[in-house]
Amino acid sequence: MKNDGEELFVKVGRGAVAYFGKQPVEGVVKEVETLEDIVALTEGEVHGKVLLVKKAGVTGLIPILPEIKAIVCTTGGVGSHLAILTREFGIPCIVGVKLDPNISYDGRQVRINVEDGFGEVSLRKED
Repeated sequence: MKNDGEELFVKVGRGAVAYFGKQPVEGVVKEVETLEDIVALTEGEVHGKVLLVKKAGVTGLIPILPEIKAIVCTTGGVGSHLAILTREFGIPCIVGVKLDPNISYDGRQVRINVEDGFGEVSLRKED
C-alpha cells in the first residue's frame, strides 16, 4: 500500500504460514508473553486485534480466539497446537517468526501477508 509514493509499512519478520485466508490482514498488535497476559485479554478489549504471541501457552487463548483478527507467533511450526487451533477457527496465523526483540510492537499497526510461500510481517512506520 503506497501513499504519495512512500511505503507505509516496513517488513520486520517472516515465518511459516500456519493458516491464511484473505490477505493482507491489518490490525493493531497486542503482545502476549505470559499466562497473565492471556488472562488480562479475557478481561479487556481483544476484538479485531492481531496477537503477537511470544512464550505464552496457547490453551488459554481458546476462549478469545473467535475475537482475534490474526496471530503472529515467535515460536512453533505449522504442526504446533496454535497452528492447528488457528486452522480450526479460520484465523490467519504465521508461526516461527523472528522479530527484533528491541522493538515494541504493542499497540502498533501491523500487516501480515503471504509472499513467496512465507508469512511476511510488516509494521506501519511511525509518524
